[in-house]
Amino acid sequence: MEFLGSSISNSGIDGDGVFTLILAVVAVVVVGRSRLGSWGRKTWIGVTLIGVFVAFLAMGYINDPWMGVDENPPENAEMLVDTGIGLYLTAIGGIMLLAGPLYDKYA
Repeated sequence: MEFLGSSISNSGIDGDGVFTLILAVVAVVVVGRSRLGSWGRKTWIGVTLIGVFVAFLAMGYINDPWMGVDENPPENAEMLVDTGIGLYLTAIGGIMLLAGPLYDKYA
C-alpha cells in the first residue's frame, strides 16, 4: 500500500497469518491421524472448529483490513488498502475445512 509517498506491505505470515498457518497444520495432523474411512467424532468436531476459526478470521480481515491495528487509519488510507488474493484463498480454505466433515458425514 502506498499513501502520501510512503508504502506499507504485510506478508501473509505476519500477525494472524501465523495462527491460520498453525491451524492448517493442526487440521492436516488431525485428519491424518484419523483412519481411512469415516472420521471419528473428535476429528469431525476438531476440523469443524478449525474451519470456523480460519474462515471467520479471513472474512474479518477481508471486511476490515485494519482489524487488530491499534491506531485508526486516516479515511483516505482505508480506501487504498488492497487485501490481495491470499485472504480470499484463506477464506476458501476455511470453508473447505467446514465442507470436509459434511462430505464425510453425508457422502
